[in-house]
Amino acid sequence: MAAYDTVPAVFVHAYHAELHRLVAQRESRLRSAVRSRTVTGKTDNWDRLGPSDLAAIATRHAATTILDPIHSRRRAVMTDRGGAIILDRHDEVKMIASPQNEYAQNHADSINRFYDDLIITALGGTATSVAADDTTSTVSLPAGQIIAEAGTAGLTFAKVNAAVQLLNSKDVPFENRFAVVSAAGLSDLLATTQATSSDFVDLKAIQSGRLQGTFMGFTWIMSNRLPFTTPKRTNYFFHKNAVGLSMAMDMYTSVSVRHDLNDATQVYAACSAGAVRIEEELVVAVEIDEVTG
Repeated sequence: MAAYDTVPAVFVHAYHAELHRLVAQRESRLRSAVRSRTVTGKTDNWDRLGPSDLAAIATRHAATTILDPIHSRRRAVMTDRGGAIILDRHDEVKMIASPQNEYAQNHADSINRFYDDLIITALGGTATSVAADDTTSTVSLPAGQIIAEAGTAGLTFAKVNAAVQLLNSKDVPFENRFAVVSAAGLSDLLATTQATSSDFVDLKAIQSGRLQGTFMGFTWIMSNRLPFTTPKRTNYFFHKNAVGLSMAMDMYTSVSVRHDLNDATQVYAACSAGAVRIEEELVVAVEIDEVTG
């Protein structure tokens, strides 16, 4: 064998002191779109107050009319999440990259996705209502708040208009309205818009990820975590006050040495939170066909 034939034996592999984290949703896209607060307890009650109208006064010195607006409450129940990633000491000394920061960031991302899942479930799921004697019952999103899809249509302007009309008919405030839609739903909406229109320009900005401004009165959020039952996907149009997110423990993380595991490094994270729909009139569910539409 010629000497030059042995040169490849001393070629080296390149290694780098960094880890590439695979693509996944990092941030919470919905936390800022709902009410949220930190609490102490296994449950958190969101109190509600019904409207009251002043009575007419027909004569001077008339008796005072006593008003009795309805008080009610909804209850969020805490759900605990937690877990650790273990980095064995014997593995760590064989690695150029120190993955502790990436492990911690993975945990933070997981908690953010968990918050989004809680909010999405609260938007369309059953809400826990609490009576004066502390007994509870469940309240579903009424059929009148759901724009169903019996055919094969995706997200159309007609459906968005219907959601706007439904919210307007319930006197839902115009500010702080949000639309959380799937990637396919946003694509459907773009496909129905004239390329020369200003509407298209606004939607194009949303699709590109800049998410600036509003369109049809909504701040738009794209999520791939919306409920899907073949072939239907449910999107939500809602007001910020529709859902309450309660956090008994918000994103706790720690890095410690596990002496019981041969001094392995443990990167731990935990949270405890719950969410509940506070008022059905503030939510409109819009079904779209994502398979045949």
